[in-house]
Amino acid sequence: MLAKLTQHDFDQCLNQPFKVHLDSEQQNTEIDLELIDVQFLRESVNEGGRDQFALLFKGSCEIMLPQHTYQLENNKMGKLDIFLVPIGREDNQNNDPTRAVIYESVFT
Repeated sequence: MLAKLTQHDFDQCLNQPFKVHLDSEQQNTEIDLELIDVQFLRESVNEGGRDQFALLFKGSCEIMLPQHTYQLENNKMGKLDIFLVPIGREDNQNNDPTRAVIYESVFT
């Protein structure tokens, strides 16, 4: 399914929550992320292929997820396995340690 998703599919979910399902030995845990940006990267190099794009998600500073493939769930898109990379913290002039964590996922 991921191979068929396009930037347009995610544009429709901008500013919506995505639940990240984490499996831990003690219990199943869910963390909320918000899709904050969908960025066009470049046109497909293959005729009829998918244009490349990136997704940016914002999450709580309480947990920084390591780079990994996670199951995300959204009301419109259902469940998706997406590779997330933490790329930094939300911009803040005061260097507040409670700034949100930003995650990126790139589709090529």
